[in-house]
Amino acid sequence: MGLKDWLSGGQKAGSKGGAQRAPTGGGDPQALLEQITQLRRMGRLEDARQQLAQALRSHGNHQDLLRTHWDICVQLDRPEDGIRSIQRCIQLELRGGDGPAAIFHWFELLERVAEPPSIDLDTRIRLAEAMLQDEQGQEAAELLEPGAESLDPALPLGILIRLAKAALAARSPSAVQIAQAVLQRPGLPPGIGDEIRELVRQAQSQGLRTPAEEAQDDAPIELAAGRPAVRKLRVIPAIPLAVDADQISLDLGAQGRRKMALAQVQGLAAVRIDDGLEPAWVLIDLLLDSLWSDKELIRTVRLRTRDFDPMPLVPQAEDFQSALVTLLSNLLAVTQAHALPDAEAAVGRPFHGFASVREYEVRVLEVS
Repeated sequence: MGLKDWLSGGQKAGSKGGAQRAPTGGGDPQALLEQITQLRRMGRLEDARQQLAQALRSHGNHQDLLRTHWDICVQLDRPEDGIRSIQRCIQLELRGGDGPAAIFHWFELLERVAEPPSIDLDTRIRLAEAMLQDEQGQEAAELLEPGAESLDPALPLGILIRLAKAALAARSPSAVQIAQAVLQRPGLPPGIGDEIRELVRQAQSQGLRTPAEEAQDDAPIELAAGRPAVRKLRVIPAIPLAVDADQISLDLGAQGRRKMALAQVQGLAAVRIDDGLEPAWVLIDLLLDSLWSDKELIRTVRLRTRDFDPMPLVPQAEDFQSALVTLLSNLLAVTQAHALPDAEAAVGRPFHGFASVREYEVRVLEVS
């Protein structure tokens, strides 16, 4: 079945799109783990550590290698040498939905090192969310401090919203301040403001206030001014080359190849374009500015399926359709971006169709 048939509502193809790629560079990780087991039995821990350190240069996201490297560093009484490995392992466990394992390794890390290691905000939020699911509210609150005073004004809105929700759920001392920072952002999606206000109300009803908030208890919390009446779109055409845990590699044509942090993405739109003159294709916009901001210029990195095949980006996918859906779902999960035209359509369930790119830009992005 062709891409146009699928985009038009045909049945999903059942044939395999290609075999999974074997690991490259540094040898087979499983065979290496067997060698490491033998070295550990022989008491050659330093040799094992060195081999693992070398292998991680090629297989830096292999969780078994990361965990084993950490374990050996602990055995050698040098846990500081394995901090980066266990931190990366925690990140991968959180992104893979294994919250209990991530929590276990986090507390093991705290127990083994003298100073609590610094972790990026996205990982802190994910770890706190996992702790809340495990009914560890106090631990989550401690993880989310320091709070509002350390917030970067350039923090992506999606991450800020997640931080506020987690902080309020954990009853963190800075929760209300963080929530107010969300409500003061001009790029707040519809509906989120009411949700945050309700969470703030619940927190305040339980006495969760800072001294500064108590002094201005009656001050209303309001959204900033809305979007401008007229605004422009700056399109950055790109071809995706690879996607890892927190960044995407792009071919920008004459500008060369670049890596972009997925945390920069404020919104993700995916629509079907079918003008009747050529086979239908999917347009994907990675919006770098919020559509609900007061900015007059909206920047977007634009991907087009007529320019790339999503299957190499999702090696486990069986066909074009599943590869594209998985790619979009993964991007939304990592970026926490606002999905357009809506959460289902943005991952092709089903795509909204437009007769031209211009029609999509006017109706969905509301640009001139």
